[in-house]
Amino acid sequence: MTFIRNSIALAIVFAISGLVSSGAVPQAVAQTVASSENAEYSRLEQDNKETIEALFAAFNAHDIDALAALYSEKAKLISPDFAAPRTGPDGVRKTYGDLFSMFPNIRDDVQTIIVDGDRAAAEFVSYLGVNGPDGAEISVPIATFFVIEDGKIVRDTTYYDVQ
Repeated sequence: MTFIRNSIALAIVFAISGLVSSGAVPQAVAQTVASSENAEYSRLEQDNKETIEALFAAFNAHDIDALAALYSEKAKLISPDFAAPRTGPDGVRKTYGDLFSMFPNIRDDVQTIIVDGDRAAAEFVSYLGVNGPDGAEISVPIATFFVIEDGKIVRDTTYYDVQ
């Protein structure tokens, strides 16, 4: 989808450039059209980044309802610790309800969020709120990849290694 949107935008820019160089369209009009396309795309990415930020804020608040509200009915959650993908807000409630019950002091520290159109990636460290045998708090580095449609997460794929 991003490729198609970018290709269309590029075609529009080339078309306008040709018209501008021929004098058929004033330069100011061409700049307005081009910046409008870029502003819309940036707005989509900003909205999607805010969705991911809201996810981590709800996670750290242990707010299961707020988490579930961020996912579409058709959302798929995929993680190495699931026997099968979980779906929709009910899958979200089960996932985070179980996690918060098992680790009542769990929290995430986000290192990086990258957004590209309708896709996002987050690198973070999950601190479980319990100490290991060495006395240090147990932490797990995690990477999660998201697909977002109409402001709702439709795919959440997580990878981690607990070595």
